[in-house]
Amino acid sequence: MEVDMEDQMEPSQKTSKLLAQPLAIILLIMAAAFAITAVVIPVKHLIQSDSASATVNIEAAPSTQLLNQINTLPPDITLSPANDAGLTVVATVNGDEQPVPLYLRILTDLGTSVWALAVALITVLLAMVLASISTSNPFHLRNASRITWIALAILIGSVGADSLNLMQAHLLANYAGFRPPLDVVAYYSWTPVLLSLLMFVLAYAFRRGQEIQDDVEGLV
Repeated sequence: MEVDMEDQMEPSQKTSKLLAQPLAIILLIMAAAFAITAVVIPVKHLIQSDSASATVNIEAAPSTQLLNQINTLPPDITLSPANDAGLTVVATVNGDEQPVPLYLRILTDLGTSVWALAVALITVLLAMVLASISTSNPFHLRNASRITWIALAILIGSVGADSLNLMQAHLLANYAGFRPPLDVVAYYSWTPVLLSLLMFVLAYAFRRGQEIQDDVEGLV
């Protein structure tokens, strides 16, 4: 007699499978939106603006002086930068006197585009994981591979975007002749790196889960 696997599922498992497919569709829609954004942002900037921008810092001492020149500060209140590197600002070269080189205008939003593409890839992979959960074993080795690619996308996308932004800041500073108190600082975050490591661990857990399941099925 053939047993329907659906009938053997717990109610929570059935609910999870019912929710997985709509969530996967939502993630695919989000991925398309991120991919479109990655293309639209730099193109829109090139069409609508002749400027180039980069994130730089104002050194700590001048930052403190600027902050405490605010006229509306209450008495006995002093302000200081949140970190030793000073205030983080966006420096924009408008190109009023001479056109800004095209490569600087492209690089202005290229880091954002790279990260948007990475997020688009991540959401597609997550959608594939959810879709597979609704139709097969969640510990399938394909899911372990997908999660590994998610980890790589987080790591490469984050580091790549931050590196492009740093390169843009240096190039713009050299072109415009930035001088102190403006200072180019690297803005790398540990959060994506830690999240990537967590995803690598999760991928390993999925692989082990499949191995354990195969061993159990071999004993039956």
